[in-house]
Amino acid sequence: MKVWHAMMATAIVAAISLSCSKKKETSTIIIPKQEVVKPSDTIAWMERSETTKEIPWLNAHYNIKVVRERVDSLPMAKDEIGNRYYDNSVFISITRADGSTFFEKKLTKKSFSEFLDDDMKQNGALLGFVYDGIDNNKLRFAGSVGSPDVQSDSYVPLVMLVDSEGHASFQRDTDLDMHNQAADTTTINNDYIKDNEDDGV
Repeated sequence: MKVWHAMMATAIVAAISLSCSKKKETSTIIIPKQEVVKPSDTIAWMERSETTKEIPWLNAHYNIKVVRERVDSLPMAKDEIGNRYYDNSVFISITRADGSTFFEKKLTKKSFSEFLDDDMKQNGALLGFVYDGIDNNKLRFAGSVGSPDVQSDSYVPLVMLVDSEGHASFQRDTDLDMHNQAADTTTINNDYIKDNEDDGV
């Protein structure tokens, strides 16, 4: 009798074990809730920068000055998250050795609208311009319009050429490797300042 009870107990334990091993596995996947990043209430802008350079060109010496500064009256730029930034203007002047003006021009994002898509026209910022050498006897300046976020590599590389008559022409720089040289025109000064007061611009 004791042997029979022992066999029954063993059978029950085995049945329970088999039942547990065949328990239906759940297919529910739990995905943690992602935190939504909200844009900041503050407004950022790039600090003013000014560079000067003296160059020999066309058997004479010229002085080049490039000034980038924020313009509060321009429509604001936005990054991918929606953070707001003041846009910039770039003033380029070229003077002769005697101090007389050979060329001067103020650039804004609108100066390059024909090279920009709708998103860049609306949200991009004029990031800067730098003197980039002489190209076929023309002074070459390289710059860009792009996302105001310094961590972004979304931008349009641009070129301004100034000829011996003081005439400027613009084009998109199709030879520039956008990934490897993304910092070329944005490292003029990539320290941003946050403005805690919305002045309503």
